[in-house]
Amino acid sequence: MAVTKITAWSFSRWAAYEECPAKAKYKFIDKLPEPQGEALARGEALHTLCEHYLRGIKKTVPKDVTKISTELKDFRKRGALPEAEFAFNREWQPVSWFDRSAWCRVKADVTIPPLLDDEPPTVEVHDFKSGAKLDAKTDTVVYKSEYPLQTELYSLAGLLTYQAAEQARSSLVFIDHGRTVVSEEVFTQKDVKDLKKRWEMRTKKMLADTVFKPKPGNGCRWCNFSRSKGGPCAY
Repeated sequence: MAVTKITAWSFSRWAAYEECPAKAKYKFIDKLPEPQGEALARGEALHTLCEHYLRGIKKTVPKDVTKISTELKDFRKRGALPEAEFAFNREWQPVSWFDRSAWCRVKADVTIPPLLDDEPPTVEVHDFKSGAKLDAKTDTVVYKSEYPLQTELYSLAGLLTYQAAEQARSSLVFIDHGRTVVSEEVFTQKDVKDLKKRWEMRTKKMLADTVFKPKPGNGCRWCNFSRSKGGPCAY
């Protein structure tokens, strides 16, 4: 029987669905191939350099990511786990990444488990970003509005995985500018129940959808599935 629904999700899947349900269908159900754009390829390359440094494959900070050398050195000194994978079933219980019951998956660029001498015990989850611009007037990083939701989900994953952690902290590390934006919200184990409900509500429509109606807009100009690019979409 052909797959007609999205049955497992991640932040990227949910974000794609919010942008355009049809796009999510083409990507994750139909699995239509997409050419890799220059920005995506560059972002993946920078992420790999950061990962190799944190794993000790690179002994010194690679030159293309030296603007965040302070952050990278601090992460490695504190035993950061690069590209940690967290998966949960529908009851939000941790399962292995490839488990058939895996319902939600989170892959974090940097995870720092709670340490015995932390007060209070804290799990940290950080995400590398590239390609963002600086606002000329405020000299601050301009980033996508959904990024705080991403760090919220990552904080939830950290709290569910590390039960000893009393709180979770998160941040966005902008490679191109050497800037770190720390999340304004610090979540605790008391917030877990509410966070679960938030994400169940946010993903409810996506997980029930069988139509995947297109959402035409400015994004159609860059969508690989658009009519103008020879894709299957009507827009």
